[in-house]
Amino acid sequence: MFDSAVNTIRTHIRSNRIDPIETEICGVPIKYENYKHERDTWDEWKPLLEEWLPKFDERNYIDGLNGIHIGDGYMNNSSSQGQYNHNDVIIMIQQNPTFKYPSSFISNTKEYVLLHETVHHTHINSMFDKPARDITVSELNNRQHELRFVSRMKDFDKYVSEYASMNYLEAVAETFSGVVLGNEYPSIIKEHYTELGGPTPIGGWNEEDSVEQSLTRRNINGVWKKETITYKSNAD
Repeated sequence: MFDSAVNTIRTHIRSNRIDPIETEICGVPIKYENYKHERDTWDEWKPLLEEWLPKFDERNYIDGLNGIHIGDGYMNNSSSQGQYNHNDVIIMIQQNPTFKYPSSFISNTKEYVLLHETVHHTHINSMFDKPARDITVSELNNRQHELRFVSRMKDFDKYVSEYASMNYLEAVAETFSGVVLGNEYPSIIKEHYTELGGPTPIGGWNEEDSVEQSLTRRNINGVWKKETITYKSNAD
C-alpha cells in the first residue's frame, strides 16, 4: 500500500515519437503520452507522482481512483490545465500545463495541478454515500446551495485565490493545495474549508496529531459506506 515503486509496463521510442507510458503507482494506473511531440516531461511528472501518491494513499485519499492520464490528447477541454472526471473517476492533466491567467491560481506548477486535481477526487468521494461515478451534476450543484457557498465567496477570493471563489469544489482544491505548498490562511478560511467538507491537508493544520476523516470507502464486497478513519501522520 505504501510502496511508491513504479512498475513500467512499456516505454518505446520510435523515430522521435514516444509511445504511451503505462505505469502503476499505489494501485493507480498512470498513462502518459507526448501527443504534440513537444519537450518530453515524463522525467518531471514521474518523481511528483512517486512523491505525492503514496502520501495520498496512506490517508485513503485516492481510494477508488481509476487512473491519472497525463497528455493533451486525454483532455476533454483543451483550455483546462487539468480535469477530474468524477463519472469515470479519472484525473486528466496537460503534459505541460499552461495558465493564461496565472495570478488567478495559487500556483502554476505541475505539482500544484497534480495536488489540485487529486483532492477533487478525495473531496467529492467524501461528500456522498455512493461512488463518485454515480453522483449527478444536479447533486453537486445542490450541495453548493446547501453549503451556502455564495456567502463564503469573498473570503476565498480575498485570502486564497480568484479561482477558489468559483465554487465550493474549487475552493477546497485551491485551499488544500495552498496549505500543502506552504501558504498560510486566516482562521475564517479554515472554518469555511472544514464546513465545505475539505479533507485535512497533507502536512498542514496540525496533521501531526491523530486526525479523524470521514471518507466514502468501498469495502471488500464492493459496498460503499461512510466510515471513520483515524491515522497518525508520518509526513515530513
